[in-house]
Amino acid sequence: MNKTTKRGVVGMFECELKDIGLLRNAMEPVIELIDEAPIKIAEDGLRIMASDRAVVAVVNLFLDKKMFVKYKLDAPLEIGVNLVNFSQILKRAASDDKLVMKAEKETLQLIFIGKSERTFTLPIISISSEDTPPIDKLQFSNIIKLKSKIIIDAINDADLVSDSLVFSATEKELKMSSSRDTTSMQSIVPKSQLEKLDIKEPCRSRFSLDYLKKIIKASKVAEDLEIALGTDYPMKMIFDAKHAHMEFILAPRVEE
Repeated sequence: MNKTTKRGVVGMFECELKDIGLLRNAMEPVIELIDEAPIKIAEDGLRIMASDRAVVAVVNLFLDKKMFVKYKLDAPLEIGVNLVNFSQILKRAASDDKLVMKAEKETLQLIFIGKSERTFTLPIISISSEDTPPIDKLQFSNIIKLKSKIIIDAINDADLVSDSLVFSATEKELKMSSSRDTTSMQSIVPKSQLEKLDIKEPCRSRFSLDYLKKIIKASKVAEDLEIALGTDYPMKMIFDAKHAHMEFILAPRVEE
């Protein structure tokens, strides 16, 4: 069901950040999937949770308040923001700038303080979107932890062959494969090369390479990756950094 919600500010929020690069890197895979979304601001940090327009992927980004050197909030609030514009502004930060963000009335201000003080003002917008799928109802019994570089290599290899990548796992190994006509590729990662391989039953699912290429950009935030798999079932991809937690749920491409 479509819904339109007015995202105004009641009260005030202000935070200060020195490591702008972490925020910029965290936003990169998000804007690949979502152009606008509500940002929930709470006592413990900021959260963006939304699905792409095709409802193929769900993003769940949490930024802990501990990543900010200053974090002042009158009361929990939710603001609608054009994330593409927000991310483009972040790219204008110099390496030695600090960032101050202020939300009050109907605007969000981004202030870069360095050799000069530069202020960008974004409107807080009304957002019309589909309800986010109930991802909390998903149950995963197969968990794999590994370096994201392994997935990056498999994605790049598969991109030479097809537009999808098959993940299959047993208690002995993780296999990623792709094929089209008489061309194929496969990458087999034995248990000894994985940080964790907890497979309750063999599983196999196919996923869009286009979406995987967007999601894996989160490896700039954390090089370690946890994936949860099933058979013809959504995949969960988790990237955990010190003060940033990113989860992506990707629907499978179910084979006929």
